[in-house]
Amino acid sequence: RYQKLMPCEEDGHFVIEHLMPGTILLTAFLSGEAGNPLDNRNVMREVEVNTERVTKVDIDFPVATSRIEGTVSVAGATMQHAQFHVNVTRDGAKEIVSGDNYAIDKTGHFQTDEIPAGTAELNVSVTLDSGVTLSKTLSIAVPESSTVSQNIIFAGTCAVSGTVTGLAKDQKVI
Repeated sequence: RYQKLMPCEEDGHFVIEHLMPGTILLTAFLSGEAGNPLDNRNVMREVEVNTERVTKVDIDFPVATSRIEGTVSVAGATMQHAQFHVNVTRDGAKEIVSGDNYAIDKTGHFQTDEIPAGTAELNVSVTLDSGVTLSKTLSIAVPESSTVSQNIIFAGTCAVSGTVTGLAKDQKVI
């Protein structure tokens, strides 16, 4: 796997030379002011690079005007730590706008601001007081300039108890 970092010019123009033909994953990182939620956004696009030609690729950072909010709960258990990550896909799987990891508060409430329209994939991870980690991935349609409510419910954990019989005197069950 090969990785090459190239800054853009002030007008956004870039050129990446000396690539091998084939499919590459082009990733553009958006920088902004410290504390700005957009600091951690990037756009990824698969690009087919052909021999002896320059492949033209334009990348547009979408205006992020939507929000996802809701609660996470686990049946019969207490959450010790919970977080989620959001990827938004636009134009099928050709372009992915990736966000930051977001915290879920102790009551289970979460909220994202400045999410672009598209299909959002929420990857939710919850660590219980018992140390068990539960994960779930959901896809949500996010319309432009809207708030989408999504509650995420984990079934919780179970236990099994019983007795093993029919053992010889010197046999042990491990």
